[in-house]
Amino acid sequence: MRILLVSGFFESHGGGIEIVAGAMARALGARGHTCRLAAAAFDPAPVDPLIDPVPLTAYDPVERWTGLPMPLPNGSARRCLKQEVQAADAVIIHDALYASSLLAMRYARRFGKPWLLVQHIGTIPFTNPILRVAMTIADRLVTRPVIRSAPQAVFISDLVRQSFADDLDPKQAALLFNGVDHTLFFPPPERAASSTVAGDCCSSAASWRKGLGRLARARGTAPRLAASDGR
Repeated sequence: MRILLVSGFFESHGGGIEIVAGAMARALGARGHTCRLAAAAFDPAPVDPLIDPVPLTAYDPVERWTGLPMPLPNGSARRCLKQEVQAADAVIIHDALYASSLLAMRYARRFGKPWLLVQHIGTIPFTNPILRVAMTIADRLVTRPVIRSAPQAVFISDLVRQSFADDLDPKQAALLFNGVDHTLFFPPPERAASSTVAGDCCSSAASWRKGLGRLARARGTAPRLAASDGR
């Protein structure tokens, strides 16, 4: 089967959505499917025999002003995505709000292709009032209608699913956790001293907290992160 996966970015961008999209494409490719992964051409495409990357030329004026990545495909990219959807046997769309996701959904409907939506993000409670209003509008006008229209919606956490509970048909909504990449995370050797393990965990947690702090400040969610400190 030829499967087209559509993501905002390639996994080299470093975000959670694109990493999951890449892992899904790789897993499906390992099962014998031909997997095409379409994403904005801002970052290096994956070099992997299990994935056929489809870079989409795009520009991103929104992120410069808001900190929210929102690539907008140009004309040639839209034509390319249209051809990819037409050639696919099935389409998997990662997150509803990206312009490429909306285009892929439109083309899938036009050509009668089976498609499903993997929704990664729920309602984001920005502290920045402008971003909060913009996200509320986008949520009502874009995300929720796409979820309602999806033949199958898959949520990566129950928290995300609950964010859209009012828009869900239980028969069309599924919960599927991302899971753990065991090539990166695994139990320490039994011979390792518990104190060493604890020290490593604390050090790792501190590094992650610093990184999350920088991200939170960039996206206006720092107070919420600070409130969760110590939980």
